[in-house]
Amino acid sequence: MLLHIYAQGRVGPYDVAPVGLSQGGLSEALGISQSSIAKVLQRLVAARALAVSRRHVSGESRRLLVYELTPLGEALARDLRRSERPGPGAATPTGGKD
Repeated sequence: MLLHIYAQGRVGPYDVAPVGLSQGGLSEALGISQSSIAKVLQRLVAARALAVSRRHVSGESRRLLVYELTPLGEALARDLRRSERPGPGAATPTGGKD
């Protein structure tokens, strides 16, 4: 979830947020029920990895809750991205070397 939000980029304070930062957009993009998404988002907000605000969302007629990474969340997402990239000489999914 952090990686998906990280990939959406930063949104300016007066910009319309992309749908991918709302619960519905996260649910659709990740293929997880919205109720499950809501529970995880609550935990990430409590852990201070995400900040939540009510904003205009692209293609929506009303303002929705939008989730954005805090500095802590950005650091976690960067670490996750680094850890999922194989380093030089690492085994590939087929078991061979690069």
